[in-house]
Amino acid sequence: MAVANRSGLPAQNFVVADARGGIAWTIVGRIPRREGFDGRRPMSWAEYGGPRWEGWYEPKDYPRIINPREGRLWTANNRVIDEPHLSRLGLLNYDLGARAAQIRDGLRAKPKVCEADMLALQLDDRALFLERWQKLMLKALRPGEDAPSEAMRREVAYWGGRAAVGSVGYRLVRRFRYQVHETILNALTGAVPAGGRRTGSITSTWGPTWRGRCGSC
Repeated sequence: MAVANRSGLPAQNFVVADARGGIAWTIVGRIPRREGFDGRRPMSWAEYGGPRWEGWYEPKDYPRIINPREGRLWTANNRVIDEPHLSRLGLLNYDLGARAAQIRDGLRAKPKVCEADMLALQLDDRALFLERWQKLMLKALRPGEDAPSEAMRREVAYWGGRAAVGSVGYRLVRRFRYQVHETILNALTGAVPAGGRRTGSITSTWGPTWRGRCGSC
């Protein structure tokens, strides 16, 4: 893990196992020690003593999970840790965790796993997280409205529930989710009227999007 922490790679999840069965998670790649800013916005470094990097964190300062009680580790671009390490790694743009949850559930379903089990987890294309969005889209697409809408409704109704190459319905449901998200968030992140101002920040928007989804749907 110390070698991984000092490596010159872009920061990524790093899961490792040893010959005795020990397992661990940390970050591969060097993490800058930021001073005067948290990395969420571009900052000028022109002023002496202002926002800057003060070298790199040492391996002892890195987040680590070693031999968890459950005996399993999984990552899928989701958030793994909390403070104080979260601010060091970055606060935004983690994956929702739906994929990680499916991997977790698959690992928990078996007391032991073999190579075939691990391959099955990697090939699991079930779109479980989108099931509720598929139901919502079907409600929005009223039967018999017009020919294009009816064709779309058929694709969504028989989408198969998988992120499959040939599933038109999956792509439609996925795009519908993003469109609802964009419509709702535009009201919060659009241009501020003259004389107005915005306060606060949103670090995760998908939860509020689902709760605030279009009432007419």
